[in-house]
Amino acid sequence: MRHNVTHALVSEQGVSFAVIAVRDHVANTPMQAASFISKIAQCYDGLPVVVIGENNGRTFGRQDIVRFLQGVNPRQLPWRRGWIDVPDARFASPAPAAGATVVEWIGGLTDTAYRYTVLLIGAPMPNVLGNYIVTRKAGAKWVPIYIGEGILSSRVSTSHHKRECWSSKGATHVHLHENVKDEPRKFEEEDLITGYPEVLIPIGCNEKVGG
Repeated sequence: MRHNVTHALVSEQGVSFAVIAVRDHVANTPMQAASFISKIAQCYDGLPVVVIGENNGRTFGRQDIVRFLQGVNPRQLPWRRGWIDVPDARFASPAPAAGATVVEWIGGLTDTAYRYTVLLIGAPMPNVLGNYIVTRKAGAKWVPIYIGEGILSSRVSTSHHKRECWSSKGATHVHLHENVKDEPRKFEEEDLITGYPEVLIPIGCNEKVGG
């Protein structure tokens, strides 16, 4: 899974660590911050990782590093921006089938690039836990209508409580991938709804994050 990150590698008082700028929502919510750190820490060769809110400057992570950062102007850190790959299979999307159309959707909290396979609505859906995005095509662009998670074969079905809403907004395709771990799956749903607020009523069909 690819993450577009703004980060700083710091060595101070004999301690080396990584600081990653995240959306304020993530830094403000310990569970989200801890989940993000657990996913991305392996990319930093064993260095401790802390996160900092990109606007509010709130920090989360190892307490001695957090205390040090509270006395530092964040603008003085050696920031760099780039893509990193998280190879951990617990959080990565399964490889798509050969010849499948794959689309990346970017999280609004973390800038994570999530990879989804494209299927027509009405096609057989896998009977696995996962994330999905109901969409329509507008020229070369995919327009998200509804973002959800759960057992794909039942959630993307004619019995879904938002199916009439999808149809009224011209839904034609569903983008999906397997994601069996509860916490990462639910966090990904929130991450994407934050990144694509147009899925919320009245433009889209989501009533709120997680619904």
